[in-house]
Amino acid sequence: MGQAWGRMPHQSGSGKSQRSLKEVYGVDNEYSGETFQAIEVPDEIICEVLKWVPAKDIVKSCVYVCKQWRDVINIQMFWKEKCIHELGYTNEIFHFLMDEDFKKLYFKRPYQNNLIKNPDASEGYNNWKIHENGGNRWKIEIPTGCNPVDDYTGKKQSEGTRCWVSSYGECSKSQTIDLLERGCSEYVLDDVKPDIHVSEW
Repeated sequence: MGQAWGRMPHQSGSGKSQRSLKEVYGVDNEYSGETFQAIEVPDEIICEVLKWVPAKDIVKSCVYVCKQWRDVINIQMFWKEKCIHELGYTNEIFHFLMDEDFKKLYFKRPYQNNLIKNPDASEGYNNWKIHENGGNRWKIEIPTGCNPVDDYTGKKQSEGTRCWVSSYGECSKSQTIDLLERGCSEYVLDDVKPDIHVSEW
């Protein structure tokens, strides 16, 4: 991959690479009684395989397979590769993401997701502060006979998607979003200063 992994390379040659499976893992070939030779796989190949594995399996299972897998998974370069492979990040994007925690970036995805909590009223009024509630007050409805949410978001919503409905009186609500807590970096906010789009329906 042409990337620096920041790990000491495994020793090879007539010494380390010739250790038996029992010496390395404490087990023999239980079927034939023969002893296999341990094969040390380069970190780059392990990364190439693991980047296809779902992240939840990586953090719940793969990280406990062996020390080498754990060390590879804990390297920032591995999560950078996951961002490229699954999220479509490019070198042009990484130019603006200096000193990022790529594991945090992968899981929180602050530059891709809608950072408003409960934007579609699926959790009732949770995370919202109601300021004005005039007329018939705020309502939560499931649209019928038309697809206003689909038209607004530009994508097909699941059946039963809800939306906010205001009244003839003044209605307003707000919520505070901590961009750092949601995964944005100080460098991006202070130096890159990207446009911030807000969306709720």
